[in-house]
Amino acid sequence: SNEIESNNTEIASLKEELLSIKGSLETANTALSEWTNWGQSKMAEYDTLFKSYEEYVNAYNTINAELTTLKETTKPTPSVETMDKNTEKSLVEGVENKEYEDLKLQLSSSMGEIEKLKRRFKTFVFQMEKELNAIKKSEGGGSNTTECSDQELSAKNLELSQGLSSLQDELLESAKNMEDLNNERQELENKVDQLLHDNEVLRNVRADYESLRIKYDSLMSTNMDPNAAELNSQWETELQRKNEMLATMESELNNERLELDKSLRENKQLNSQMNLWKEQILTDPSNPGLSPENELHCARQAASAFQVQVEQLTTELTK
Repeated sequence: SNEIESNNTEIASLKEELLSIKGSLETANTALSEWTNWGQSKMAEYDTLFKSYEEYVNAYNTINAELTTLKETTKPTPSVETMDKNTEKSLVEGVENKEYEDLKLQLSSSMGEIEKLKRRFKTFVFQMEKELNAIKKSEGGGSNTTECSDQELSAKNLELSQGLSSLQDELLESAKNMEDLNNERQELENKVDQLLHDNEVLRNVRADYESLRIKYDSLMSTNMDPNAAELNSQWETELQRKNEMLATMESELNNERLELDKSLRENKQLNSQMNLWKEQILTDPSNPGLSPENELHCARQAASAFQVQVEQLTTELTK
């Protein structure tokens, strides 16, 4: 009878430990729910940013239409028309620079939230490991239980330990993929910085061009100099060279903008895939009737699904 009572005590202790693990899993589900809310808020921020972009496009189209109407009604000289184009481009550049700075802040905030979530996962794994070690110690003290119970408990402990080890490996691999995505974000920020630098160079070229245009107009207005024809030819050559340089800089700037837009679309796709993964995780482990072994199995499946999703998105981003 003493052995039976001891066995019952061990089983009761094991049940308490399993209940504790279940509480930890519920805590993890709560964290995942918070992550879902975070993802929804970020999607709302992206929607707001996209709406601002549409407003910017509408404003640009309105300005462009007004400039077209003004050109048709006033029929400006070539020099005035060039000034209008420069003014229009300067206005567009100012708006675009502000948009790029806002995008950098958004990306930095998003990656900070991802780092917080990674720390939560590490804490959860550490707590599960402590609880499983406690179960292993409590099982090791039950030397007076029957041989059948010892075998069952040992098999269960081995299965839980293997499952935890596998889950840790998958989470570490996922963390590595997150680090790769962080490197992609850093490269994107570097491209934005380079784009802003190119904008500054382009503004300087335009300033030089405007200075040359003013000098050229001054020469054209005064024909007293006998060498005016030769000077005019020199100024026209210089203006042509500046125009070619300006066109080259604008082409490079447009290419950088296209690459930035592509990276932003891929970042939004990654956010959507992560939200889908969170919904899949919240579907299976939320069933209160699952046993701890099945809950761990569901967690492993969810982590594996997350691993596959991150690898696929990483491959797409590196194309």
